[in-house]
Amino acid sequence: MRRAILEALCAIALFAACASDKQNAGTPQNLGTANPPDRSKPMNGITAAYTAFRTYAAGKLGIPVDQVEGGPNDEALGKMMKTRVGSLWAFAMKKPGDKNEVRGWATDDGTVITLEQNLGLLFAEAGVWGGGVSPPLTDREIADRLLWTFGPKYVLYPGTKLTLENGVGTFVFTVNYRESGPGGVGGGPPQLTRVEIALTADHHATATQTRSPTP
Repeated sequence: MRRAILEALCAIALFAACASDKQNAGTPQNLGTANPPDRSKPMNGITAAYTAFRTYAAGKLGIPVDQVEGGPNDEALGKMMKTRVGSLWAFAMKKPGDKNEVRGWATDDGTVITLEQNLGLLFAEAGVWGGGVSPPLTDREIADRLLWTFGPKYVLYPGTKLTLENGVGTFVFTVNYRESGPGGVGGGPPQLTRVEIALTADHHATATQTRSPTP
């Protein structure tokens, strides 16, 4: 009698399991992805930024990516870069044995920022349109960051000016370049380049460079 009861209970359990399988057939199953990734948080920190800028530098230098030197590729070192702008990581990379560097910034998601591309992101992070770093960078601080991308032989010439009304305006600065002479003294006349950056209300920025007459 007990054996018959046990067999009956097993048959009922088997039938219930089969019915459950049929009811769930064709229903997508949760395989550990119930919570979508939080896109509001940095995905890779400096890693994606470093990889993207290294690839960009390789293209500018005309060499394979694995030959590009420089960085930083470490988050602690990246935070020590004085040319960093808020959350934008600053990078300087070069060919092996060469002093000339490709300089600029990149975001956590791998967007590269230079005078030639995505420059609006730098001005937005600098607080030009509100938001960004607090307190916002001064005109001189922004110019100093942009000057850095030109290289070590460039200095900022007086006359940096930001003009902005209703989110539209210009940012103008001039860089002075002089070749080194004997003993490190300038060996030639100053070569001035005027940089005018058009700013738009939708947070874009486009730079134009013009060689200025020697003063």
